[in-house]
Amino acid sequence: MTEDGRIRDHVFVRGTWRDSITYSILEHEWTPIGGLDTTSALDRSTAPPSGEAVRRR
Repeated sequence: MTEDGRIRDHVFVRGTWRDSITYSILEHEWTPIGGLDTTSALDRSTAPPSGEAVRRR
């Protein structure tokens, strides 16, 4: 896991501003917890084509 960035003063919590940190992780570094199958979430073939609008409910 790698720290990618820090968003300064992002969230106001209990009377003070807090930073948020963003991280990235490579697919081969990921180990699912509890044996969850993540292959369907990682399957890029089910993603909508570029430029296609995503419908919101």
